[in-house]
Amino acid sequence: MPVASYSSFLGPFQFGLSCVLGFVLNFSTYWCTHVNSALTTTVIGCLKNVLSTYVGMVLGGDYVYTLANFMGVNISVIGSLVYSVVKYYEQVKKKNFFFFLRVNIFLFLQPGKSDKLSVPAKQQLDGGKDGESSS
Repeated sequence: MPVASYSSFLGPFQFGLSCVLGFVLNFSTYWCTHVNSALTTTVIGCLKNVLSTYVGMVLGGDYVYTLANFMGVNISVIGSLVYSVVKYYEQVKKKNFFFFLRVNIFLFLQPGKSDKLSVPAKQQLDGGKDGESSS
């Protein structure tokens, strides 16, 4: 498809649409990171790339199916997903390790005083969060 001329209506419209969509993409990435965490944004980006890969294979029109090509794409996608999951669990483990270390030191130094733990600490030990039960 040839590039639209800027003297016609289509050229400036495509340029403006590109600018608006670029802003929306950057704002949604910022908002996702602000509401969640950088790791969550990374995992969501990985899932988006997986979806884009397979949709591009089916709808793109230029994908040449060979067994080696198909296996290579799938190995790459699986590796990307495994990497994201491992990084996620490393961050969760690090965050929870320091919390449980503090709680266990408190309980070791003051046995029988678990009722003095704060409400959030008890909820985290029980597996619930924000006042919700873990059932």
